[in-house]
This record gives sequence, C-alpha cells and structure tokens, in this order.
Amino acid sequence: MTKPDPTDDDIIRAITKHGSRAMTYVIRNVLWMEGFRRETPWIRRRLERMEREGRVHRVSSSYVVQICWAAGKAPTP
Repeated sequence: MTKPDPTDDDIIRAITKHGSRAMTYVIRNVLWMEGFRRETPWIRRRLERMEREGRVHRVSSSYVVQICWAAGKAPTP
C-alpha cells in the first residue's frame, strides 16, 4: 500500500536507520521499502530544503557526484 508523502521526520529517520549518514539514493530506498513512493530527485529537493532550514547537512564521502547527508546542523569549523 502506498503511503502519502514522507514527512521531514520520516526522511531524518531514513538517514539514521543504518548509521549516522546516508546517500540520497539510500534514503530514497529506505523510504520506498516503507511504502513511500517518491523518486530520488523529489527526495533530494526535500533534503536541500531541510538543509536550508538547518535540519540536515551534507557530509564528505568518497563519491564525486553523490551527496551524503547527516541529520542536524553542520558543525562550525
């Protein structure tokens, strides 16, 4: 059964499901397995909005073009 769109809290829970960080496509896959039928670009746009609000931040990874996310505000240098 398809669920309505995932909430910000659903997305944050998907980020932390298997650790403290996750790639955009992994977040999408976790949400898909839970019944949320949204594609990766939709998830990325929500993450970018949440990043502007300070709810998530990008973290470094070994991938050049894939974005890795973590919950919470980015640490200040």
